[in-house]
Amino acid sequence: MSPDAVSIVNTDSSVFTTTRFSVHALAEPGVLPRLLELFAKRGLVPEFCRSTASGSGVSELTIGIRKRGLDAGTADHIAASMRQIPSVRVVLTARMRERRRASNPPRRTEPRTLDSKAF
Repeated sequence: MSPDAVSIVNTDSSVFTTTRFSVHALAEPGVLPRLLELFAKRGLVPEFCRSTASGSGVSELTIGIRKRGLDAGTADHIAASMRQIPSVRVVLTARMRERRRASNPPRRTEPRTLDSKAF
């Protein structure tokens, strides 16, 4: 993690805040890398990213990005930066707080195999 990322990520191990970004954009090749660049330049890696093309002739993208541990100011700044990308039409954000109980350690998830039905 970069030194700058330390101040924008919640370090309290008992409380997690997950920010979800839902982005609707024109289906253009540079949209997804531009969105992910907003995290990369802060030394952050999203836990989840999914893009679905739809519309007549596959003209629109719906992109979901999820990042745990962002503070509210950083999440708002990233969302505002997403809205400045020319092909982006709408950016919605949701923040969820989770409190981990001391008796329950964090769950480890095993890698999933891709199911062709999911696509």
